[in-house]
Amino acid sequence: MEDLQNLFAKFVPSVLETLRKDMKPVMQCVEVNLVTTLFTLLGCIWDGPVDSKAQIDREQIERMFLYCLIWSLGAILEAEDRTKLDKHLRGMTTNMPDCPEGGRDTIYEYYVSAAQKNWTHWSSQVPTWTYPDVEPVKFHQLIIPTLDFVRYAHVVGMYLKKEKPALLIGKVGTTKTATVLQILGKMQGEDFMSKNVTFSSATTPLIFQRTIEGCVEKRSGKTFGPPGSKKAAVFIDDVNMPEINIWGDQITNEIVRQQIEMCGLYNLEKPGEWKSIIDLLFVAAMCHPGGGKNDIPNRLKRHFAVLNITMPSITSIDNIYGTMIRGRFKVTGPHRMPADIVNAAVKLTDLSIVLWQRVCPPMLLFATQSFGHAKHA
Repeated sequence: MEDLQNLFAKFVPSVLETLRKDMKPVMQCVEVNLVTTLFTLLGCIWDGPVDSKAQIDREQIERMFLYCLIWSLGAILEAEDRTKLDKHLRGMTTNMPDCPEGGRDTIYEYYVSAAQKNWTHWSSQVPTWTYPDVEPVKFHQLIIPTLDFVRYAHVVGMYLKKEKPALLIGKVGTTKTATVLQILGKMQGEDFMSKNVTFSSATTPLIFQRTIEGCVEKRSGKTFGPPGSKKAAVFIDDVNMPEINIWGDQITNEIVRQQIEMCGLYNLEKPGEWKSIIDLLFVAAMCHPGGGKNDIPNRLKRHFAVLNITMPSITSIDNIYGTMIRGRFKVTGPHRMPADIVNAAVKLTDLSIVLWQRVCPPMLLFATQSFGHAKHA
């Protein structure tokens, strides 16, 4: 306990100050919410018999603390600021993973647990994927595991293990929805189920309440829960989309908050009667607030562990599309192709990335200049 108190005193105030002064979190969260998420992760990663905890040395405790720190206080940062946070932490401790000089890796590419002696790269946990030999291949259904998915799945899994609602935020194209659906799909079983809900500007509190009531059954008295005494994860996609009224409130998200906070809803058929609804876990996803996109009320946001999904790295892009191309274009097997076509195909991913990197800066500059001219006109 004393070791953890010293770590909190050493790292938390410094990191929070750095977040305020030197970085740009993609979503504004109250600091107590970030620290609460840190406690949640610590409780999950350090979950075991007391005897085993007594054998963990101070360096290992610090590594576990740093791992939880980056996925709580540092989980609302983009890739550039994550690099800054990595550099800041290296100035405070030497107990960091060894990252090659000039490489793209930071502490975010490593994980640690109570059973490990040192940092381990997430790439060691990415399962091998092979191109299917059956025809026709449905490309939209292919799921290729990547380092990004593996680490985000692990972090969200820790949130859900402690029944902490999780909110995934990110730009369009960062596969927020696909990530959540894959995570929940792997958790499906005899004692777990999921329910997907997509919010829009037309979603009302009544629609949400009827959706929740439709996935639970009566257990005893006025208590309800998922069928078969299961636990259920309710995934709310585009949670920030409901209409904002003239007072600046999202009344649909107020009833979401009520269910998360109070584990129940009022019976619409019997006014004043309370219905307890238990064993529901909540996961939500939304785009970054700003630029015409709504934020969600702080009354709701404070219940969530917020995790920013960054744009896929160059390595991840090659891992996804390069693996598919190399699997499809081969000189042997049922999909065999001429050698010259195969040699050209394997270069497509790298060429596309180079083209994208060269086109983006001038296009962005052109768009900025055009906007400036239009504004002055």
